[in-house]
Amino acid sequence: MDSGVQSVMTIGPSTTLTLSVAKWALVVLYLTRQGLSTELVPVQFGWTTSFVLEEKVVCETAALVAGTLTNVAMQRTLELCVEVMSLSAMSSILIINICLSPIILYVNNAGVRLVGGSSSSEGRVEVFYRGSWGTVCDDSWSISDARVVCRQLGFSSAIQSKSSAFFGQGSGQIWLDNVACSGSETRLEDCSHSSWGTHNCNHREDAGVICADIRLVGGSSLNEGRVEVYQSGRWGTVCDDHWGKTDADVVCRQLGYPQAVSSSGSAAFGQGSGPILFDNVDCSGSESRLQNCPYDAHTADCSHSEDAGATCQTVRLVNGTSSQSGRVEIFYNGQWGTVCDDLWSMNDANVVCRQLGLGSASAYKTSGYYGTGTGPVWLSRLSCSGSETKLESCSHSTWGAETCSHEEDAGVNCAAAGCTRLPSPANGA
Repeated sequence: MDSGVQSVMTIGPSTTLTLSVAKWALVVLYLTRQGLSTELVPVQFGWTTSFVLEEKVVCETAALVAGTLTNVAMQRTLELCVEVMSLSAMSSILIINICLSPIILYVNNAGVRLVGGSSSSEGRVEVFYRGSWGTVCDDSWSISDARVVCRQLGFSSAIQSKSSAFFGQGSGQIWLDNVACSGSETRLEDCSHSSWGTHNCNHREDAGVICADIRLVGGSSLNEGRVEVYQSGRWGTVCDDHWGKTDADVVCRQLGYPQAVSSSGSAAFGQGSGPILFDNVDCSGSESRLQNCPYDAHTADCSHSEDAGATCQTVRLVNGTSSQSGRVEIFYNGQWGTVCDDLWSMNDANVVCRQLGLGSASAYKTSGYYGTGTGPVWLSRLSCSGSETKLESCSHSTWGAETCSHEEDAGVNCAAAGCTRLPSPANGA
């Protein structure tokens, strides 16, 4: 058997393994002898190959559960089997039974996939367990759970968690319920959850995620950096030719921020490596993803000294009477949350307004003046000097550590840039 011909298998967006034809054959033959169908492999695992053994057996597909063949031990097992086959007079099938038995453990372990989305980075979450795919119930489903799914699939993070069969109802088993990830787990099945197959749900409650297939790298905080895009199994950069704020706005909205503060070029956040995927990006500003903007895939005239960057807005005003007023919300750890009014002052409000490009503040508001928010109360006990460029730079308590209620949500009124602020009472005008 010729074991020198190489094929490339991509498992998830980040793990690429190179297996010889002999190794592909061993996997296929083992799965076949275990009675595990390989007919669904292209749909389930996203790759197909064909080759001919000396026995003239044509194997159309081969598979291991997506995301599980990521450790050295499994790779070495396959390599040893190829060596044994080349040295032994035993039949191939006998050797497969002896030395590839660990594969069944991987076939029975859970993989994860996204189904029903408009791109490979979003969809209904489905897990593979005991030979079949099933869904996840949205009871207690959160952004922490979504982050684990996205990282397991090789994406940088999650943008949103989705519930109520947002990406359509699945069928078959509902494998997991009451999932409660801390967010640090490497696989969804490592999170706390009800026993496999035990639930009180129906498919109207199927959970979903939107993963980030774009990221910011090299910045001093999560909201800024070199723009990198995931495409065809690899991360690559964007050339700064024609790069502008409209393009950066699309990037920031794609990552869950309201808009960009600024765009940058000339590798302002350091030079990337790998491919330069986009050049001459020309977004109209209405696109939901940078990948939907017109761009040139021929990037030979670019180098990494021209890598594009973006700085995204982390603060927004919600439920105000105009775009210049509202409840202060801040984006942190992939989620919007509010600011507690403990120690909230005009200095703090001035920083918010300048950060938004709205000049100085005309008033600060307390006690949920612009309505009560939802989600975490991210910041409390802020103490800005007034000279800071962003609210996160002010002295404050630990993120999310305070016990404030949303009845204490802080707000501001801004005097738009170019306007003069009139004197106001201590707690608003």
